[in-house]
Amino acid sequence: MKINLSTLIPFKISQLTKLKRQLVDQQMQPLNLSRTQWQVLAWLNILGTPCTQQGLLKALDLDRAQLARVLEYFDEKKIIKRTALPDDRRSLSITLTPSGKTLLKKVEYLMEQESDIMLKGITQKEKELFDSLLHKMTENILSSLKDHE
Repeated sequence: MKINLSTLIPFKISQLTKLKRQLVDQQMQPLNLSRTQWQVLAWLNILGTPCTQQGLLKALDLDRAQLARVLEYFDEKKIIKRTALPDDRRSLSITLTPSGKTLLKKVEYLMEQESDIMLKGITQKEKELFDSLLHKMTENILSSLKDHE
């Protein structure tokens, strides 16, 4: 029996992710931020600053060179400040500057708009169920990955 891949949940999640990326890319255009740039800003917010480049690498699905280019750009634009760590001169501490914090607030606002668009017409109960299902799926994948290490 042939399976229609478009009916499987992993395929639907992949399609939703693709559309979500397109939406957020469109929303970030007024800020002149690329997908990689806004993701780095978002993770700086999630991880809290100061943080290290290594910490960002672990959180993001980027290679070292991509992240280095974004951080160099942010440094040039005075969005972040990088300073050597006293106990490890090879590692850099990354901190958002005041203009970086202002930019982050704009990104947060746009991400809230994206959330509103995605969740339009969905009840609070449905949101809670969806969040619970996402959590369970994430745990299942993490467990499977650990089993195959």
